[in-house]
Amino acid sequence: MDEEIIGKSIIFIPGNNYTLKHARPFIRFLEKQPWVEEVIFIQLLENIYFDLDYDRLRPKEYSKYIYKHIPDKSKKYVGFASSMGCYHIQNFSHFYPDIFESIVLLEPTMCGGVKNLLMKFESGRGNKEYISRLAGMSESALGPSLLSNERVIDIAVSSDRTYWFPPKVHLGIIYTPYNAQEQRYNTTQLDAKKDFLDMLKARGYMFKFFLLRGGA
Repeated sequence: MDEEIIGKSIIFIPGNNYTLKHARPFIRFLEKQPWVEEVIFIQLLENIYFDLDYDRLRPKEYSKYIYKHIPDKSKKYVGFASSMGCYHIQNFSHFYPDIFESIVLLEPTMCGGVKNLLMKFESGRGNKEYISRLAGMSESALGPSLLSNERVIDIAVSSDRTYWFPPKVHLGIIYTPYNAQEQRYNTTQLDAKKDFLDMLKARGYMFKFFLLRGGA
């Protein structure tokens, strides 16, 4: 095997509601690969604390949380994230661009935090009224009624600011036809996901795209 791919360390950031127990079979699979040295699992803040305030969840502050859990900050890592974790790893790589040599996104359903794409995807999930309410109301009015993961979505759809990947990072993106409930994505959701890929291309990112036939 090519020595260049031996001994990679992976930072694994899961999706919403994914515990270490859920992720452990995949982590074990990765650890058996000859090119993997270690897998560092960093749990989402919103999977640990359900009532975090907005300031702890904003991209810059959230990225400090991830950075704190990087064991060797002088190394280059392979980033792997799924679902909502893709949004956090994108933000994190923006604020700490020297951490990753490559990033793999599995079903980036937050559409990179791009407001109009995220609203489109969530509308396709039947959440048009809900997502419009988040975008249209103040944090102080919404705060007490929302869980931490909902506040993350609120931050994304209430801002036009997108924190993009470092320009030279190698990207891999994996889509599947099905969501976590094994339901097929509908046309609106598929369009939002395609628009995210098109936006990455328009911004000059080179990436490898994979479509798996099974569920995520």
